[in-house]
Amino acid sequence: MKILVATTMFPNKYNPFSGVFIKNQIKLLRDKFGIESIVITGDGSNHLTILILKKYLLFFIRIIWSAFFKRFDLIHVHFSYPTGFLSLICKWITGKKLIITIHGSDINQHQKMNILSRYLIKQTLNTCDHIIAVSDDLRMKMISQFGISTEKLSVINMGFDRNIFCFHQNEEEKRKETFIILFVGRLIPVKGFELLIDAIEKLNLQPENYFDCVVIGEGSYKSKYEDTIREKKLVSRFKFLDPLEQKEVAHWMRKSNAVVIPSYDEGFGLVAIESLACGTPVIASKVGGLKEIIHDSVNGYFITPGRANELKDKINLFMKNPNVISPKMCVKSISQFDADVQVDQLQKLYTRMIV
Repeated sequence: MKILVATTMFPNKYNPFSGVFIKNQIKLLRDKFGIESIVITGDGSNHLTILILKKYLLFFIRIIWSAFFKRFDLIHVHFSYPTGFLSLICKWITGKKLIITIHGSDINQHQKMNILSRYLIKQTLNTCDHIIAVSDDLRMKMISQFGISTEKLSVINMGFDRNIFCFHQNEEEKRKETFIILFVGRLIPVKGFELLIDAIEKLNLQPENYFDCVVIGEGSYKSKYEDTIREKKLVSRFKFLDPLEQKEVAHWMRKSNAVVIPSYDEGFGLVAIESLACGTPVIASKVGGLKEIIHDSVNGYFITPGRANELKDKINLFMKNPNVISPKMCVKSISQFDADVQVDQLQKLYTRMIV
């Protein structure tokens, strides 16, 4: 079995950790089932418009070339637009079936797009042969917003690598040295990082609090957030790190007392699962796929999106009661999200679609 995997989110020279979860899934499918993949990308981009246009032009050329000169059994596309729409041409040329994985950002921002983009997304979703949603929340949006039939939908998330994201008993002791709050993700408005800044400012007013906030990630708003932190005189509280290898991210998750995800939208919430796999509880907004991962007072706590006071209170709760959530309960709560379990489902879907 050979799959044509089409995605513009994949590790590249501009973003070496972009879409690493897609790369990991491809590797696991090969190692476990012998499924080969031809990966089509646009080589990524930075934030310059000219390079973004170059990315999609390269992607378009490569998908057309593959349609005429490569042999494969099935097309699997990540993200509905514009990647999914451009890949429809490959489906029309080859007659192969096309599966689209919806990750969230392409759907959650749908209503904010222009009329043409919304129309093309709808056409893409209705024309493809099957849709994979990474959470049940996204599956329900497919049904309610786009009228997609349940038979055309599956819920398969990207899963976590248990060989990397796992709990180490000896690292639990490190959490007693300094209380560490960890944020992992893109520094853009939808991720709600400004709420974390506000919460840290409120915590900083309490002289008895000793803590650090570690931030792993990049994004178009990074410099703006750093300016805000300087203005609020919170520089000593924050430590910014560039995107890291997954093993290094897992190390920081194990070292931290709580991972914070104050997003306004979240298609799935892979960071939450990876954190819990490391035995670290999560404070998260009650949105999207996070509602299927976090169990309030069991493996973490919910906050109302946009409420910095609630975030401050939940962090305070962990500071005063560092053992309120059991690491073992965190690990136990997400066993169903193991990447092995997810690729088993994906392999069965591939087989069904090809027959």
